[in-house]
Order: sequence, then C-alpha cells, then structure tokens
Amino acid sequence: MELNNTQHGIFKSPCHRPFFIAVHVGVGQHSAQKEKAYKTVMRQACRMGAEELQAAGDPLQAVVAAVSSLEDAPLGNAGLNSNLTVKGVVQCDASTMVGDGAFGAVGAVSGVTNPVRIAGELARQSREPMALGRVRPMFLAGDGAREWALEQGLSAAPSPEAASQWHITDAAQRRWQRYQRLIDEASQSQEAPSSAIGAQRLFKPEGEPGTTMTQDASPPAKRLRTDTTGSSRTATAQHQASASCEEDADCLAYDTVGAVCVDALGRVAASVSSGGIAMKTDGRVGEAAMFGSGCWAADAEPSPDRPAVACSVTGVGEAVMRAGLSRACAEALQVDAAAAAAEADARTSTVDAICGREIRDCVELGQPAGLPCPHRDCGVLAVRVSRSSGGAGGSGGVDVAGCGALGGNLGSQERSSSMAATAGAADEGGQ
Repeated sequence: MELNNTQHGIFKSPCHRPFFIAVHVGVGQHSAQKEKAYKTVMRQACRMGAEELQAAGDPLQAVVAAVSSLEDAPLGNAGLNSNLTVKGVVQCDASTMVGDGAFGAVGAVSGVTNPVRIAGELARQSREPMALGRVRPMFLAGDGAREWALEQGLSAAPSPEAASQWHITDAAQRRWQRYQRLIDEASQSQEAPSSAIGAQRLFKPEGEPGTTMTQDASPPAKRLRTDTTGSSRTATAQHQASASCEEDADCLAYDTVGAVCVDALGRVAASVSSGGIAMKTDGRVGEAAMFGSGCWAADAEPSPDRPAVACSVTGVGEAVMRAGLSRACAEALQVDAAAAAAEADARTSTVDAICGREIRDCVELGQPAGLPCPHRDCGVLAVRVSRSSGGAGGSGGVDVAGCGALGGNLGSQERSSSMAATAGAADEGGQ
C-alpha cells in the first residue's frame, strides 16, 4: 500500500542488524502537485535515521536525524517553511522521547536550525546528573531555548533580532498574507460565530466523513485552524479560501512531522516537530512540545505482556493536549497486548483500531462542552514491538508486531517509503 504522507520501505542493513523507522508529515492538506516531492523527502528522512542508527546504535539519535531531515525540507510545517504567527514570525515546537523515559522539548522557539535537535539534546542530557543536586531542564521555551542551543554548540541565530527572520520562506509569507486578508475581511463582517467553528469551516464546509490509512476512502481536506478569537467567516470567504487552496501549491501541511524507531534490541524512540497552527498567537505552544501529547515511547517492561511502543501524533494541538493523545494511544496498545496474553487463543487488536478508538474517545471526551470535536483532524503514527522465540539456538528476536497510522488526513490506502523498515531480512514485520 502507499500513503499520501506516510510511507514505508525495506532496506538491507550492511551489518544485518534489523531495525524499523517510520516517518510522517502530518494530517494537513497536502498539495497533490508535490506528492512526488513529499515521498522523496520522507524516503530521505528514513535513510538519514537509518544511517544514524547504524552508526550510533541509539534510537534517540535516529529519530532526531529523521525529523531534522524533515525540518530542513521546505515542504511541511516544521523548521523551514513553518507557519507564521499572527505577527509574522516562525515559532517552533518539538519533542523527543526514548523508551527508557528520557524526554526533551522546546516550545515557541525562533532562530534555531533544527528545533528537534535541541529537544534531543535535552533528552540525552536528562540521563546525566548535575553537580550539587541541580535538576536538568526537560522543556525550554522562547528565546531561552535559542540561547541554550548556542551554549551546546547547536546551530542557532546569534541574537533575538536575527532569530525573528529565520525559517521564513516566500511560501509561508504568501500563506500569511492570504490568511491575514481573510481575517481582515471576516472582522469587517457583522457576523460573529464562535472562532472554533469558523476556524474549522474556513477551507471546507463540514460533512466529510473521517478516514484512516486502512480504509478505501478519500481523505477529507484539512481545515485551516487559527486562534483569532471572535473572528467570523462568511460563506464568500469560505469559498474563496477553499478555491485558493485547491489552486495554490503553497497550501500544503498545517501540522507536525514526526518519526518512530525500533532498534535491533527492541528499544524504541519517538519524535515530533511543528511550526504550529497558522496565525497563532505569539508564544502559543502546541502538542508537539507537550509531554504525553506529541510523542511517547516506552520500552518493554520485564513482563513480556507489556510490549515496547512508540507513537508520534499530529493534529489539533489544543484537543490533542487535553487528551494526552500520544500517551493514551501507547498505553492502550500495551493494555491490549497484556489482555490478549492473559487469555488463551486471544489475539491483539490492530494498531490502527486501537489508536483510532483513542482518537475518537479521548479527544472527544476531552473537549469542553459546546466546542466541536475535531478528532478527524488528528492522527497517530504508532508501532508496537514484540519478542519472538525464533532464531538460531532458540534465541529471541524482535518483531514489529504492529505498525499503523491513521487520522483525518494522514493518507489514503497505500503505504510506501515514509514508513521505512531496515533489516537484514527481506520480509517486513506483520501489520
């Protein structure tokens, strides 16, 4: 199968150490004109992660390398070409988590080449004690994150003034100008519907059914989301925005990019990075930076009934944060495996089915009364790992027991190389 914006492929490992890497580029509305470019970028991200894993043997470094590659590509909404804030600057969020519990994140940071590298370095350093009992940071925000990056030798702007100009592309400026024009037109209208409803309807009217990666259905278009409180959307503005987006290749993704990884020992890591929603308030931090929301990873516990899991989430940030979606999906995958192991002849549910249930139930239940549920604009890339008893001499092996990705517009029926499994064997792990 081949997905619009998540793919997988199998590569031969020169040292025959099996591993698995998958990437996604969000649930946003992606330009059909750039489908080939998306696939090329995702394949490259998978290869970068695979090369790093083979060189360093650390799944943390692998997901950071993969997501950094996606941040460097001017196609998605992370790093270069990120959405602009209402004041016209780029402020990025990113996080990384490893199965041993190490976590690092940055929020609303400007002027850093790769936000995910700061998150990765925070996660790495969290394993190391500090003198005098000091506590290492887990989450850095704003210009303090940029200054810390410089101190660590990471690529970043030399000053706040220079940082305000980083990562702004012509395409992002065109999007900003288009959205600002629509907001100005709407603010002049006498109508005043709720901003949440207006934001969901800006590009397409409601009514499209949701879809998953394993259904034969065309994905619904992503709605532009803004946090401009009190603005209204007229029918004319909605029609103009929809037509503009369908005709303009600049209307692409509005969401996160991410990756999950499983190494030869069954250890896992996950990462996510985002430029945030379009026209967001300066200083707003989304799910890509929040613990338990944007990504989650947990290695297998001593009991074989609790498999290793890793998730990378994309979607409506505020709804995802209320739900703690990445952690909810990961824990549900582990609970399902434990329940199946406890019953004779029981089978685990598919990763798609479990994550789909969490998107519907957790996101919907977490919504405040009176707000529409945007669960069709959420998606999860997840992997569940099990250990097999096969192998020479009965030695155990590592199987990707299930990998799924689904959401409002994560992709259509087929999958190819955005989910990349690199192994010494020629066969892919089970779905």
